Amino acid sequence: MANATGTPPTISEPILGLCRSICASQEPMYLKHSPESYAQANECFPAIDRKVQECGGKVHYGWQIWEWPGVLLEAEFHAVWLSPEHELVDITPKSFKVEKILFLPDPSMRYEGKQVNSIRVPLSDNPITRDFIGICDAIFRIQNKGNRAKQSAVSLEGPESQLHQRLQETRLLTLQMLEAGLNRNSLCPCNSGKKYKACHGRKLEKKLARV
Repeated sequence: MANATGTPPTISEPILGLCRSICASQEPMYLKHSPESYAQANECFPAIDRKVQECGGKVHYGWQIWEWPGVLLEAEFHAVWLSPEHELVDITPKSFKVEKILFLPDPSMRYEGKQVNSIRVPLSDNPITRDFIGICDAIFRIQNKGNRAKQSAVSLEGPESQLHQRLQETRLLTLQMLEAGLNRNSLCPCNSGKKYKACHGRKLEKKLARV
C-alpha cells in the first residue's frame, strides 16, 4: 500500500459497490483498533488464534477496506476477534497508526494457510492506476504459484526471478507516478527522456503477458 492509503473516512458509493461485489449479504462497518502487544504487524491469523485461546470468543473473517483517495480502493483478506460479548475488535497492529478500520464480514471466507490476493479497484480513469493494479496482481501470482502459496518466504531463480524483480521496480515507478499525479503521457521517471507510455508502459504489457 502507498503512504497515502488509510481507513476510509466515510463509506462512499464506490466502497459500497466494492463491498457488494465481494459479499452482497453483508455491510461494511467501522471497528475499534486495539492491537495486542504480542501480535505482529499485519499477521492477523496467529494473533486471533492466540486471543481465542486466552480469552475465548471466535475468529471472524472478512475484508479490511483501505482507500488511497482519488486513486484506488483495496479489500485485504483479514480476520478480527469476536469477543464473548459479541463485539468485533481488530487486534492486529498495522505498519502505520490507525484508530479504527473499515471491515466487511464475509462468511464464505476461511484461512487455509495460504495467501489471498487483495481486491483492488481504481477510483480514477488514470491508466497508471490500472497498470499499478495489474503489476500487484502479477507479483502476487508469481509469489504464490503452486506450493509457494503456503510458504512465508519465497525463493525465485532464473528468468522468473528476473521478471519478478523488474515487476517490483515497475511497481515502485508507477507508485511514484501516482503519488505525483502523473499519467501515461508524462515523462517516465526512469530518466530515459521518453514518455511513460513509450517506455516502461510499453514494456509492461510484455511483462504482464509472461505471468
